[in-house]
Amino acid sequence: ADLVGLLSSSVAQVATTGAAEETLISYTLPAAVLATNGMGLRIITGGKTAANANNKRALVRFGGAAGTIVGDTTTVAANAKDWLTESYVLRTGAATQVAVGHGAFDGQAPTIRNTSPTQTLTGTVDIVLRANGVASGDLTSLFMTVELLG
Repeated sequence: ADLVGLLSSSVAQVATTGAAEETLISYTLPAAVLATNGMGLRIITGGKTAANANNKRALVRFGGAAGTIVGDTTTVAANAKDWLTESYVLRTGAATQVAVGHGAFDGQAPTIRNTSPTQTLTGTVDIVLRANGVASGDLTSLFMTVELLG
């Protein structure tokens, strides 16, 4: 039978504090949740930007702060805009995955990214929403959901 369900839902409103990429929301995927090839995750994040002309970026990493980028708005001078990322990560082996994701600020063309993470799924895996701007408060998270796809 197919397994489907919400693993995590966070409505943390966390603002960036400066120019460095930083974690706004995180979720630790328990060991062996993606037990067989073809199982996967859907990761959706969203938020808003400050009303200024500073460059801003939101990205989702699979494997912690230095993990593979699986969703990305790219860097844009988004002025008072909403943003969204949606990413899919599917298991292809015990330590290999395929991922595709997209992200965009309101009014901007989406950026699509295809990647091949290499996380060992017999252990835990951190999934993080990270972001950066120029000044404190340039970008704020509103939510992150992680769903299991069977």
